[in-house]
Amino acid sequence: MNARRPPYAVRSVPVSAAALALGIAASPGVGPGSGAHAALEWSLEAERVQAGAARFDSVRIDAAADGAVEAQLDGVTLPGPGSFGTLSARCGAGPVRCERGTVERAGDDGATLADAAFQRDAAALMLSDEDGRVHWDVSAGEVRAEAWPLRGWLIGAGSAVSVQDGRLDARVELGADPLRIEGALRSLAFDTADGRYAGADLDLSGAVELAEGRLNGRLAWTAGEALLGPAYLPPPEGAVRVEGALEPAGGDDFRLRLDVNVDAADREGDAIRAVLGARVASLFDEPALRRASLDLETVDLDRAWTLGLESLAARAGWPGLRIAGRLSGRLDWHSDDALEARLEWRDVAIDDPAGRAGVEGLQGRVVLGDGSMREEQGDGSEGVDADALQDRLDVRFDRATLYRLPLGAASWTLVEQGGSLELVEPLRVPLLDGAVRIDRLVVDRSDPDSPAIDLDAAIEPLDLAALTRNLGLPEFGGRLSGRIPGVRLDGGALRVDGGLDLELFSGRARIRGLAIERPFGTLPALSASVEFERLDLAPLTSAFEFGAMQGELEGHVRGLRLLDWQPVAFDAWFYAPADTPLPRRISQRAVDQIASVGGGGSAALSAPLLGLFDEFAYREIGLGCRLAANVCEMRGLDEVEGGGYRIVAGRGIPRLDVVGFRRQVDWPVLLRQLRAATRGEGVKVGN
Repeated sequence: MNARRPPYAVRSVPVSAAALALGIAASPGVGPGSGAHAALEWSLEAERVQAGAARFDSVRIDAAADGAVEAQLDGVTLPGPGSFGTLSARCGAGPVRCERGTVERAGDDGATLADAAFQRDAAALMLSDEDGRVHWDVSAGEVRAEAWPLRGWLIGAGSAVSVQDGRLDARVELGADPLRIEGALRSLAFDTADGRYAGADLDLSGAVELAEGRLNGRLAWTAGEALLGPAYLPPPEGAVRVEGALEPAGGDDFRLRLDVNVDAADREGDAIRAVLGARVASLFDEPALRRASLDLETVDLDRAWTLGLESLAARAGWPGLRIAGRLSGRLDWHSDDALEARLEWRDVAIDDPAGRAGVEGLQGRVVLGDGSMREEQGDGSEGVDADALQDRLDVRFDRATLYRLPLGAASWTLVEQGGSLELVEPLRVPLLDGAVRIDRLVVDRSDPDSPAIDLDAAIEPLDLAALTRNLGLPEFGGRLSGRIPGVRLDGGALRVDGGLDLELFSGRARIRGLAIERPFGTLPALSASVEFERLDLAPLTSAFEFGAMQGELEGHVRGLRLLDWQPVAFDAWFYAPADTPLPRRISQRAVDQIASVGGGGSAALSAPLLGLFDEFAYREIGLGCRLAANVCEMRGLDEVEGGGYRIVAGRGIPRLDVVGFRRQVDWPVLLRQLRAATRGEGVKVGN
């Protein structure tokens, strides 16, 4: 009995490891209905056994003449769970072999993971533990599970999925036509080794039915929370229910339909009601999606937002964003990337706690395609008005905010004209005491990856004091106006072609090469170059409380780069030229501010004499900073003896020159100095 036998494999339909051991133990003429066991003692050993998709490193079964049986399967590997450790079964002596006994699962270290008692007769087999049981009624072809524990039995050792808790109620009608399986998972808790998927206290229920080649199913989620990759789903306020059907659609194609309903928490009816349809080719070989449709009968955006979308928005850099309102419509997609859409939104409100964007009373609709795809699927567009048969976008809102700037009510319509979307009528959006006016807007969609935008827009004069105050900048007066040329999207970046002209402080600022990457996402980046022409220094310095200066200011900020709206690189130069018709005067206070900001500079006039004058005449002023690696390289009009650089070149009597000596200044320190100077506070160099 102990002689070594050659390895062999049992090849059959997939069976569970426990059923394999018990079946072999009970089979030699002593199975159910045999009445009594024969006086036969035998032993079976095998290595590298395979039963269907299940594999075992070794199998050993010992049967005693009194009916006792011990079976052990080592190195069990099952499809799905993977490595399953060791399974063993023990039956006591009795007139019928293996009429009752125990089943145990152990890990690779020998520690018991789960155990259960079993008993069987000619008609049934039952497994049970302290709280649950599984009953197989052979004659009725029915398997029932009641509160069966999942931990220890379901997941293999080293599996990508680990089950911490949960119990199964289920019923399987094996002999029924149609075949039907129904069940429920209670208090399910699981996670994956990489931490990307997890669930806690989940209550799920569902059923599957197979009849005449058609598979019907339903699933309900009523409690618990889940993490599905980047999406977090909190406990549902009302049940989330999905019903589906899969059936042949001719050839190798299958037709799928899913009905999704989410119960409203505060009223009767559904907060979300949607239908997903799809046609799939070669489902069991290499599946390929031929077409898909999504019919949104009604969607409560506030409810939908909590079902994973809120966490996705936070991941994209919008934590705390809230959306409310209602959405309805339909989307159709074909495998050749054709897309049709009919969407309508009503009473939408968006609130970003960071103040980047917000809207109230948003209404609108979007139409893409002519409806032919719906007609092909037998879902025609009878009763649809003519406007809905061409690409169209209608939008209006009561009020909005953009980076804390208040926008008044506005509405606009874009319609398809020769493959492009064009603005039907000029658009005027109130902004503070002025407005942004768009006289012409054409969106060229010939390149869907980088649509070109032809824009003719203007900024009607705005109060600079209100604008800077809302933006959280140092407040200064004056008016801001300008024109906006072409705008295009390039690889996710918003780029302004040509430039942007702004009129301010009786002069002009010209912005060139403006590009914004991820304007509303994580770590937005801006690049541009700015040229200043003939700004009037009197209102400019008055606005910033820098100290009085008269004359004109020119200069540039080239190679400007902002990251998360903070400067990280630029080359700046500001110059008050001599060729100006305006008086060129500078106050004592402005001299002090320039001298300090210029890196600890000193005036070429003794302090006692400085105190005798309130203002001075100057010939020209120049100060530059090249920012790199968080350090500003300072420069002035020209070099002076002693290693300094001239910032202010005086004229007349008394003549005043301001000289700087500090070449490199830490940018955060310089920034604090500039802020203090523009607020009229004292500046402390080096702090």
